[in-house]
Amino acid sequence: MLAYVHRRWSGAVRGICVTALAIGLGTGLADRADARSWPNQVRAVYSISFNGFDLGTFVFKSEVRSGKYRLTGDARLSAVFGAFSWRATTRSEGRAFSPRPKPSAYSFNYKSNSKRGRIDMKFASGAIQKISANPPLGHSSKRVPVERKHLRGVLDPMTAVMALTAGTKGNPCRRTIPIFDGKQRFDLRLSFKGKRRITNRKAVGLSNFAYVCRVRYVPIAGHKMSRGTRYLAANKGIEVLLVRAPKAGVFVPYEIVIPTIAGTAYLTSRRIDLIGRGRVALVN
Repeated sequence: MLAYVHRRWSGAVRGICVTALAIGLGTGLADRADARSWPNQVRAVYSISFNGFDLGTFVFKSEVRSGKYRLTGDARLSAVFGAFSWRATTRSEGRAFSPRPKPSAYSFNYKSNSKRGRIDMKFASGAIQKISANPPLGHSSKRVPVERKHLRGVLDPMTAVMALTAGTKGNPCRRTIPIFDGKQRFDLRLSFKGKRRITNRKAVGLSNFAYVCRVRYVPIAGHKMSRGTRYLAANKGIEVLLVRAPKAGVFVPYEIVIPTIAGTAYLTSRRIDLIGRGRVALVN
């Protein structure tokens, strides 16, 4: 039983964190594709729940100084009375150029009760130049091969956050994000579903309604066409709620919903602090 839970949770948790990062945790979506429009500093805390159970937290921090950005994420989860624990730290840095940022380095570290690993990537000339993984990704004839073309014009999951800043005047839900996470090349396609009213009196500087964006996962390379991959690719239930912060000129993710084979995960904002053109605070 524990082995089954471990397999399900490991895949689900990693997918949750990667998806959440890619669709914009923390820095939000700025109105102008310019480094000056990104908040100088962001600290966001999200609670993570799965099938109604509280699992842990995700803390995201960003800093933009002199045209350079540095992003960090820390996810900590625990389940089955500690029988399963998982922690991941993610870092990305680069230049905050217009119309979209240019990453230079990315790292992803994770460890659980029985496994640990690390992925590092280096970027140059608009492409990934070096990838190192420990443990190495094993060869499999069932895995769609990653080719050189899949490493060009892509973003790591953290930098994808900042790429969302381009062209977000009006509705922020219409966009496609090309991502390579060190193992898989995939797209996240956002589309508009509707609007939802937000009634949070502890949210200072935020709009009173959220844009609800559908998010579709489109696998391209590096994946196995397993049951889990087919489920995620066909999944129409992934959503992100984006709330506008007018003074800061950004949208911030208010809640993220990710259905998986094992159940539904929710990332819910607990605290968001943005320091830039205007200070925004959200406390639940």
